[in-house]
Amino acid sequence: MKSGTSTLAHHLRQHPEIYMPRGELHFFDARGKYADRWERGVEWYEQQFEDASPTDLCGEKTPTYSYLPSVPKKMSRVVPDAKLLWIFRNPVDRAYSNYWHAACAGSEWLSFEEAVRREEARIEENIWKGYVRRSQYIEQVDRFLDYFDREVMHFSQLEDFKEAPRSVLREICHFLGVDEQLVDLESNLDRKNVTVAPRSVSARYLARGILGNVPVLGSLAKKLEYKINRREHSGYPELSSALRAQLERHFAPYNRRLEERVGIDVSVWTT
Repeated sequence: MKSGTSTLAHHLRQHPEIYMPRGELHFFDARGKYADRWERGVEWYEQQFEDASPTDLCGEKTPTYSYLPSVPKKMSRVVPDAKLLWIFRNPVDRAYSNYWHAACAGSEWLSFEEAVRREEARIEENIWKGYVRRSQYIEQVDRFLDYFDREVMHFSQLEDFKEAPRSVLREICHFLGVDEQLVDLESNLDRKNVTVAPRSVSARYLARGILGNVPVLGSLAKKLEYKINRREHSGYPELSSALRAQLERHFAPYNRRLEERVGIDVSVWTT
């Protein structure tokens, strides 16, 4: 999540030899509002690919699969021959972006610094508060390596994707066994919802997280809050240098283990 998965999936969908349903299927999640999808069985999952041609390579994009511990075992039972695409991002930037995603949605009330400080305690009750943990990539990769071979995994980095998208996509096509010459970079992902961070995270949480579901009042509260609490420009505040340095120290051993375990160079995250 927050590492370029939507953009990567968009370009793969344009490939004439690949079929990917739009949106996220959340079949292997088995949590919350998506629990019933797993309960519907493999037949429901197969139906999501009914529009594919017989020769298409089929896939899907659901970032939460990498984070939830129960997923790898389920995937190994249903799609044991799957190839797995990973795309990583500087773990500090990813964690900070993840936080603001939650804050903008009205599901976070703490500052990022306080959320980081209290994460270990909060995560016991709500796994989605693990902004830092979700950037400890090696833990997620290790879980999948218990069920899938390293050879069926391909690792990319958002920084490389931004710098040389065609090169990254061609590598992925080669890994998937589809014609790399058919990569389409002309079709851009239509991003309608540009992030506009709230001035006050707690006010956003009050309007959407607390009052949001109250009939009439909730709708008025959300409209008023959005009007007076939004920042003038898109994006979110710059992360403090002190907290960034703290997080870089925290992630350093995880990054080293990732390099050693799967053989990728993540030095771009420290330069």
